[in-house]
Amino acid sequence: MKPFHPRPPRYAFVAQVQITDLDSETTVHGVTNDLTLFGFSVTVNIPLAVHCLVQVRLAHRKANCAVQGRVVRVDAEGQMGIAITS
Repeated sequence: MKPFHPRPPRYAFVAQVQITDLDSETTVHGVTNDLTLFGFSVTVNIPLAVHCLVQVRLAHRKANCAVQGRVVRVDAEGQMGIAITS
């Protein structure tokens, strides 16, 4: 029997994002879908590669935030999962 590991709660959070690959300096724009304690999901037109390090700038209403992260998941519909690293 597998041990139970609760997932952190997900919160609906819609914000504009600018994501820059730190190696290639490729920039994509998108919109967040949900937010957790460890990262968030974002929809973009052209997803970046899994495992690449990224700089993320979020804008929501009058607030702005910048974090670094790593792309941990990409699917066929342009959804990327980003884990926050700092």
